[in-house]
Amino acid sequence: MTRSPARDFHRVLAAEVVSNFGAMLSRVAIPWLATLALDASPLAMGALVVADVAAGAVAALVLGTLIDRAGKRAVMVITDLLRAAVLALLAWLAYQDALAMWMLVAGAVASAS
Repeated sequence: MTRSPARDFHRVLAAEVVSNFGAMLSRVAIPWLATLALDASPLAMGALVVADVAAGAVAALVLGTLIDRAGKRAVMVITDLLRAAVLALLAWLAYQDALAMWMLVAGAVASAS
């Protein structure tokens, strides 16, 4: 049976939409947690943004060639699931009142790549 190019495109498009939604959610949720749960200072918020951007740049340089050789769909699914797990863990830690700024920085680094 032959695969339809249109069907393959729709599957990739749907996966990309879900992936982008997760990325946008993490870029909003982590600073929101820092502000609401930790009453973070402007310097801490700046460090959070720098960690997010720097992690994305380093991940693009280091992991780009490795991911290029792997199955794109599998990598996308795994990274989306890991990002969701990181956000759920941060939310749980905030609920338990055990959240610290270093945890949010680590979460931003983990979700940026």
